[in-house]
Amino acid sequence: MPYTDRAIIDGGNGVANTAAEPGSDDVQAVPVGTPAPAGTIVVLPGPDGLLATQPSGDDFASVGQKLLAGRNGVVEPQVVRGAANDDIQVVPLGEAVDPDTIVITAGLNSVIDTEPMGDDRIRAAHATLVASDPIGRDTDADGLFDGREEFLGSNPNHR
Repeated sequence: MPYTDRAIIDGGNGVANTAAEPGSDDVQAVPVGTPAPAGTIVVLPGPDGLLATQPSGDDFASVGQKLLAGRNGVVEPQVVRGAANDDIQVVPLGEAVDPDTIVITAGLNSVIDTEPMGDDRIRAAHATLVASDPIGRDTDADGLFDGREEFLGSNPNHR
């Protein structure tokens, strides 16, 4: 499924200012006017993977790394707040999730500061629409790894 790591995040005034674009499939993660710590994701791209919403107030569009749950399906890393760590814990520690679920997003610095644990992984940030998942080795489940399909000149998204 196509995705991008673009999102609208709070710029630091502590309030979500941006409303998801009407008529788009963007997801309003934090309602407008609601308290939101700096770096909190306010609007995410919807199922089409595109972010149609424009930021308002001090909110801004950001492209940041993500930390994904590993194959064991358990959230193992936990954000430890500090001067050098502004990451955002999306899913609580110890919760069961599907593999490759985003469990931590980068904060204002757009970089994951939290160390992955167990089989969890950091996914590089993608500003544009990406259709093959760099963490999933075989996006279309046809038995050929995505990198091999690209090398052979075939599409890693279609069998």
